[in-house]
Amino acid sequence: MQVLLALAFLAAGTAKLLGVEDMVTIFAQIAFGQWFRYVTGGLEVISAVLVSIPATAWFGAALLACVMAGAALIHLVLIGGSAVPAPRPAAARRDRRMGQASVR
Repeated sequence: MQVLLALAFLAAGTAKLLGVEDMVTIFAQIAFGQWFRYVTGGLEVISAVLVSIPATAWFGAALLACVMAGAALIHLVLIGGSAVPAPRPAAARRDRRMGQASVR
């Protein structure tokens, strides 16, 4: 589990640090400046390394929790959206109950 967490945040942080177009666009939307993208990406990469080391995993996880709490808050307040998951269409729920994949 730690390895997957570390890989996921290593990838996300690296994308921010390398300036992947989607990351640049998202950070332009929140209007904090691109410096904030570098800080966030750096924190994610550092946290990923810390999570992968058993002695520092707790600190890396705590740091990631703070980063993600901030990201969720910024997303809800500045970018917009809902904290409630989108409902699944009725056809997908019915197909899942029947053991079939939805073809829609």
